[in-house]
Amino acid sequence: MEQSMDLSLEQLEAIGRYVRSNLPVWMGEVYTQRDVQLNERMVRLEEELKGQRELMQQGFALMDKRFEDMYRFSNRWFMVISLMLALATLGGGYLGYLGLG
Repeated sequence: MEQSMDLSLEQLEAIGRYVRSNLPVWMGEVYTQRDVQLNERMVRLEEELKGQRELMQQGFALMDKRFEDMYRFSNRWFMVISLMLALATLGGGYLGYLGLG
């Protein structure tokens, strides 16, 4: 069912003026809805990134505490081992003290 519409140049120009005058309003409505949706998505994304950043900072703080605890523990062991080696080199250590060295 093909209908042929023969429009005069004057009618086409009138349609063009009408479309040009209303197009910004029409596009503004379309973009406004899309902008609102994009803004909502960006806000949700920013909130999620903020939550992830906070979790990462907590994890880093816990790792720092763990490394400090390990450092203190290893320092104590090195001090004990150094003390035992020093005592062992002085007069035979325990064996010398017990008269066995």
